[in-house]
Amino acid sequence: MPGISDHDTMVYINTSIKPFRQRPPRRKITLWKHADMAKLRSDTASLSASMLSSYSVTTPVNTLWNVLKQGIGNILESVPSKISSTRFSPPRMNSNIKRLARRKKRAYTKANSTKDPDHWIQRTSCIEAYNSYVRDIITPDLKKTPKTLLELCQKQEV
Repeated sequence: MPGISDHDTMVYINTSIKPFRQRPPRRKITLWKHADMAKLRSDTASLSASMLSSYSVTTPVNTLWNVLKQGIGNILESVPSKISSTRFSPPRMNSNIKRLARRKKRAYTKANSTKDPDHWIQRTSCIEAYNSYVRDIITPDLKKTPKTLLELCQKQEV
C-alpha cells in the first residue's frame, strides 16, 4: 500500500565529487651509511665534556635537557639526509614491486632513447613481471598463502 511505508521510495543523488587520497607527508631520511662516524663520536664526546664542565649538579633538569637536545640536534645535522619521495606512496608498494617499477622505468628510458626493438621487448617483459607479481598478491593460491590478501588489506587500512 503506497503511503504507509517508505520502503518503496528511493533517493538518487548525482554528484561530481571525486575521492581525495591523502598522500603520506614527506619526511627527512637520515643516510647513516654516508655519515662520518669518527666526527660524530668526537662531536658527541666534546658535547659531553662541555656539559660536564659548564653545568653543576644543582642545574635544573629542564636546562640540561634543552642543552643536550640542542647539542644532539646540531650534531645530527651534519649527517647526510634526503627527503622521502611520494612516488611509491601507495601502501601496496613493497620492495619487490618498487624494484620492478624502477626496472620498468629504466627499460622505458633506454628503449625510448635508443629506439632499439630489443629494448622495447625488455620493457614489455618488465611490465609483464610487474603485472604478474601484483596479480599473485591479489589472487594468491589460498591453500599455500591464505594470509597474503588479508595482510594487504590490513596494510591499506593503516
